[in-house]
Amino acid sequence: CGFCVLSGWATSFAQAVVLTPEEKQWVEAHPAIQLGSDAYCEPLEFIDEMGVHKGMTADYVALLKERLNLNLVSSPVLPWRVVLEKAQSRDLDVLTCAASTPQREQYLKFTKPYLNCPIVVFARWDATPLTDLNNLMDVPVGVVNGYAHHELLERDFPQLNLQPVGSVQEGLEKLIAGEIDAYVGFLIVADHVIRQNKWHNIKIAGGTPYSFSLRMGVRSDWPELVDILNKGIDSVTPEDHARISKTWLTVEYEEGLSSEVIWMIFLWILGIGIL
Repeated sequence: CGFCVLSGWATSFAQAVVLTPEEKQWVEAHPAIQLGSDAYCEPLEFIDEMGVHKGMTADYVALLKERLNLNLVSSPVLPWRVVLEKAQSRDLDVLTCAASTPQREQYLKFTKPYLNCPIVVFARWDATPLTDLNNLMDVPVGVVNGYAHHELLERDFPQLNLQPVGSVQEGLEKLIAGEIDAYVGFLIVADHVIRQNKWHNIKIAGGTPYSFSLRMGVRSDWPELVDILNKGIDSVTPEDHARISKTWLTVEYEEGLSSEVIWMIFLWILGIGIL
């Protein structure tokens, strides 16, 4: 899929996960590890109506649980901003899918990346093509409250009129309704929402400077767990990546999406992935 590059391509065969005696002792001393997940970020991750963690991230978590013998307890349904607050207060131990930012690094330590996803700008079909985020200075721009690119947009483009929303679905609904003129978000997630709702009046207006390497964020006083999780991530094979990708990223592109933009982003991320 051109929307999301799976990390870890260098691993060519299944690797046995060998923990040191100290790491095994740490695992035994922590019988339950509380996860924090985004309940509304399908297909990356979501919490279904039965309270079950699903999506690409959930499949990786299942692999790590099995290979590392960890008891990883799924997150309740919470707004992402609340998930971050609970991680900061250490009511949650691990964020299952997060980008590293300066603010988050104050209370989290991050694993190796296992997914790479670009951030793009969506607009209504009749909008002028976007060449630079500075072109959005005079219009309201939607972004999910607490997402990593929300933090970076506030830092790098303080003149933007950012309008925080609670979810990708809400942001795109506001875009269609004319309450905002642009929405900035994960290409893979927004595309999924657009296709599910059969919206034909939204297009990719342009790219952004951001493409996130998604990782697991671990409470900063548990560095041992970072090393353990990294061993699990190293054990993920290309076959594992391909299976997860096939399960969640089988997409049919709407006619309204710009194939030129999609291929530009795909080739750019592919180059980064190969490097």
